[in-house]
Amino acid sequence: MSDDTQVTEGVEATEEVAETEEVTLSQKLAGIDQFPVEWAGRDSHGNLELQGNVFKITVTPAGMFGQNIRDFGFDQAVELAEEESIEDHNFGACYVREKSLRKEADGRWYCDLSVDPHKVRYVKVTTMLVDDDGEAVLGDDGKPQIKTAPRKEAWITCELSQLEPMTDHPLSAVYRQSDRRTTAMLRANVRSENLGKSGAKKVGRGKGSRKRLSPEQIAAVLAQANA
Repeated sequence: MSDDTQVTEGVEATEEVAETEEVTLSQKLAGIDQFPVEWAGRDSHGNLELQGNVFKITVTPAGMFGQNIRDFGFDQAVELAEEESIEDHNFGACYVREKSLRKEADGRWYCDLSVDPHKVRYVKVTTMLVDDDGEAVLGDDGKPQIKTAPRKEAWITCELSQLEPMTDHPLSAVYRQSDRRTTAMLRANVRSENLGKSGAKKVGRGKGSRKRLSPEQIAAVLAQANA
């Protein structure tokens, strides 16, 4: 067997091992994430990744669902959504809002999207006038000032399964979002593996620290050195 043949086989073996490790990592993360769509996953560094950042809404979400999550918490927002009668709405091309991709308490993946200003939805919202402490400001009749009026829904929250990537959109691009918890764990795993490969470090003479000597100590050290 020639040297060139040995080198070629060595390179192929290395690439095969690297490919196997990458697939294994991908499989591990896929098992944790359980994305419901093929266009969501992770890049080679463990960052969250969507194969698009511009979407068409295929299933209309409940009105103010994302705002209800923010204001009242996820569980109550789901209850409000279940009680609401939802009509189909064309939101146009919606853009992913940065750092909004997350898995909620129900184990499903959601993201926030900004809506085409010309195709926003107006939802009836009930509000109450409050002071700086959150207490109701009473009107002349001594009752809380409650008002129900349409409010523009400039952004929405959807499950990934409610979205369809608009890959032909001029601004469409891959969306990535850091996941510090997962990437930190991956780095820790690499450090642990490298420590295992390197074994115990050789013990050498360290630099030590400086100790200030008194004149008597200096004289004693010099006398001992010259003895």
